[in-house]
Formats: sequence, C-alpha cells, structure tokens
Amino acid sequence: MMRTLNKQRVSNRSHGFGMLELLVAMALGLILMAGILELFVSNKLAYKTSEAMGRLQENSRYALYQMQKEIRMAGYSDCAPNITSHLNPAGDNYDDTLFNLDEPVGGWEYSANSGTGPGDSYTISTLDPDGVAVSSWDDGDGSDLPASLEDLVVPGTDVLSLKSIGSVENISVNSNNNINSAAINTNGANGIEQYTILLITQDCYNADLFQKRNNNSATSVSSGNGASTNPGPGNVGATSLFPGSKKWVTEYGPGARFLTFDSTVYYIGLESGIPSLFKVSFTTGSMSTPELIVEGVENMQILFGEDTDGTEDGIANIYQTVDAVTDPTRISSVRISLLMRTMDEVSADADSKTDYLMTGHSAATSTSIDPENDRYLRYVFTSTVKLRNRGDL
Repeated sequence: MMRTLNKQRVSNRSHGFGMLELLVAMALGLILMAGILELFVSNKLAYKTSEAMGRLQENSRYALYQMQKEIRMAGYSDCAPNITSHLNPAGDNYDDTLFNLDEPVGGWEYSANSGTGPGDSYTISTLDPDGVAVSSWDDGDGSDLPASLEDLVVPGTDVLSLKSIGSVENISVNSNNNINSAAINTNGANGIEQYTILLITQDCYNADLFQKRNNNSATSVSSGNGASTNPGPGNVGATSLFPGSKKWVTEYGPGARFLTFDSTVYYIGLESGIPSLFKVSFTTGSMSTPELIVEGVENMQILFGEDTDGTEDGIANIYQTVDAVTDPTRISSVRISLLMRTMDEVSADADSKTDYLMTGHSAATSTSIDPENDRYLRYVFTSTVKLRNRGDL
C-alpha cells in the first residue's frame, strides 16, 4: 500500500504543462519579445537621429566658420589704401565680381523661375546642376555666372564672391626699376607661378595690382601687356592706362613688397550626389580645382548689408540681394543662410515642411525653400558677418 502511494506521488510530480498553458506562455513570450524589439528599434532610431543631428550641427558650424573668416577679411589691402589695377576689364575671364578689389564682396543671385530673393518661394525639384544655364544667375551688374562655374552650381542656390590681399611673397627687388618698364627685376628666380595676380607696394600707401605674365623661373616679375591671352584677364597696355606711358605708380626698388591677390568663390555643388559647399579660387585668373568644404549643404541664400543713409559709418541700413545693391562699395556686412540636411534618411516620417525661411524672420524678409518630401532631417543656420575693412566695427 505504501509503495503504491509513493508511485502515485512521483507520477503527480512529473506531470508537464498542458497545451493551453504552453500557448499562453508562448503568447506572453512573443509580447515580451515584441516589446524588447520595439524598444531596440526605437533606441536605434533615436541614436541614429541624434548622431545625424550632431553631425549636421558640426558641419554647419564648420561651414559658417570657414566663410565667416574670409568675409571678415574681404577688402583687406595690407597697408596700401590706394591701389591702381592693371587688370584688363576687356580681357578673357574678367568680371568685376571676381577681380575688382573696390567691390570686396559680391556674388550671383539665382534669378530663374520665380527667383530666390526675400518674399520668394522656391521648390526644389532637382539638385542636378548639369545643363542649368549660367544666365539663371545675375550679379550686381546683371552679368551671368562665369562660364567656368557652368554645370557645377546647384539650381536655386546663391553664389558668394570674396576678394582681398593675401600673404606676402618672399621676393626681393634688386634695384630701382623704371616706372615705364613692364618688368621689375628680382634677386634670382622668384618662383611665383605664371599668371598669379599680385599686388606690389613700396610705401604702404600706393600700390599696383597686376597679373604676372612670365614664368616662375624668371628673374623678374612682368606685368606684360596683351589683354586677351588665356588665361585672362591679362593687363592693359601702359599707354591705355596712364597718360605719358607711365607704367607703375612709383619706381619700385629694394624694400618693395609683393603680396598675392585672393579671389574666392563659395557655391553649392554635388559630391557623389550629396549637396555640398565648395570653394574655388581665381588667384591665377582662371578657376582652381573645386575644394570640398563640407557635405550636407542643400541650399545657400545670401543677402548683402548696404550702408545707404549717407553717414558712411559702415553700418548696414538694408539687407538685399546682390542684384538689388545700389553701390557695391558700400556693402558692409553679409548675411548667410544655409539649409543643412543629414547625410542619411533617418526620419520616421517624410519631410513635408514647406517653410524653411532663410535670411530673415518672416516670409516677407526670407526666401521660402520647399525641399523634396524625403526622410532627411533639415535645419536652417543663419549668420550675419561684419566686414572688418568697411566702416565701424
């Protein structure tokens, strides 16, 4: 009898789960796993979003920092306020926006379709610059975008041009040179690349700006003549520039200083399909190889602050597009707006926002940009920069 009861107890203890109990346990397990999976996906999306936004902000800070540095220095002329330019306005590639130091900042405003000025709305239908006519942009003189920038600039974006005097060249003049001579003799080969645009000054008051026409192994620096030799702009002839065939403003000799001329253009182009900020130089007359500054810049809008009240204090009274500026020499500040986007589509929902206001705080003072309805995250960054060399700081 006792042995039978023990067998019964053992049998009861080894009894397993029923089918219903297993189904309930499996259902609870699946619910728990779904919750864990949803939490994992949510955390991963949050991480990707946070990482993408961090990179977006870092890119925007770097882009603005690079541009702010050069905008502040635009118009810098070393110690020589009176500069005589020998560059030929009729030469190949010449454009005031690129080579006129009296107009230190400028650019080209996108004017095709409905334009992108304050109060305008622009819908991004394509970022492909290929085939977009250079006549889609206008500068302060109504001139088209330079031919060298054709098929590079994303439609609907503005282009910024900055000019200043740059670094001192390590060149010494060996003796006084006649003001009518086309060349200034140096001590040995000067090593300056042919066609480089230079400034020379003797007294830190007067200076000459010209394009060097001889090669880097020459023992002189020649302004030469010939207006249209490619690459331009070349230099005008002595007789056509000065009465009495006078070439230089003074007899340059030992102690004269050579400095480079910096002409820089910022624009939005494509890097492997990604809209990005680029920079090119026209220091040698022709355009340099584009330099990628930062990726993820989808649009750039620029307004120029002009001192219009007649006080000549260098304080902007109005901000407007470059083609609306009445006197480029009175531009004292530049307002930049960058529409930044993430590298990857990380948003859970499509971007249907249509009111990315750039350069202002209202629709009347801003350009409204409507991007494509994709899953990129976007943000507008705006900065107003004062030119150090224009008016009061």
